[in-house]
Amino acid sequence: MKLDVSILAIIAISAGMSVSHADTKTKFLSTPDGAMTAYFDGPQCDTRIQLLFEAGDASAFDEKTTPASRLMGNATRVMSRQCEEVERIVSKGVVNGRVFYNGIAEMATDWELTEVGLRSNGPALSSDSETGQKSKFMSTEDAVAFADISAELDGNMYCVSPSDGSCIGEADFEGTTITARYLLDEDGTEASLTYPASDTNGALCSATNDVGIEVMEGNLSDEGRADYADMLRERVESGGDEVCTAFQKRDGVIYIANFDDEGRMMGDPSSIEKVSEKATLRLEE
Repeated sequence: MKLDVSILAIIAISAGMSVSHADTKTKFLSTPDGAMTAYFDGPQCDTRIQLLFEAGDASAFDEKTTPASRLMGNATRVMSRQCEEVERIVSKGVVNGRVFYNGIAEMATDWELTEVGLRSNGPALSSDSETGQKSKFMSTEDAVAFADISAELDGNMYCVSPSDGSCIGEADFEGTTITARYLLDEDGTEASLTYPASDTNGALCSATNDVGIEVMEGNLSDEGRADYADMLRERVESGGDEVCTAFQKRDGVIYIANFDDEGRMMGDPSSIEKVSEKATLRLEE
């Protein structure tokens, strides 16, 4: 997908800035192939401006190809100049109501863009896979029920996808509660998600509206971190009413995979390795 949005975005956004401050959804740009349409989702000039990117297929938000990042970057450059009162610009990318992309930029960080897309780290993902993958994962010969490894996991921290002394995430297990920590950007912004799970037929499952979410560290303002936590919550809850973690074990190594309430896999299965101190996190390639 090839897109040069610079001039189009400047024209469209500048033209739209003076239209209205009403809390409405206002279209301002589409990609030439119609794969993605961008809207103001609310005020077009305010202290906080929200953008909405809608697409017909989740692949449009694959971080290697998505125009959402370029749209967000161009919109941020223009609106930060055209709207004197704006302090924060946030965005989300959706397909049929499911959130696949989030971005935030604010004056406090000189409009540096922090974003989470379809292929990003961590369990706060929407799934573009087929339904029923959870049952397939749990029916393989390597599948293991949580009860059979709970003593091994309980009270321990694990590095998710260890490589060269770093991890794409950290998972802490306390009974049936999982706390997952992962990196959001290169400036050290982290997300921590706590899942108060229960053992459900061998998997650990939590109601999405019970998941605790915190964004910390990094260069965002306190308000920016709180705003990002709200976006991640919407992202988690857009995947359905429940999120489950299932397990496999082969050659002594435990693998975990996350699934939404329709059994769609969220991200790829990951190996975990026990660590004795706080894991060094890395962004996934």
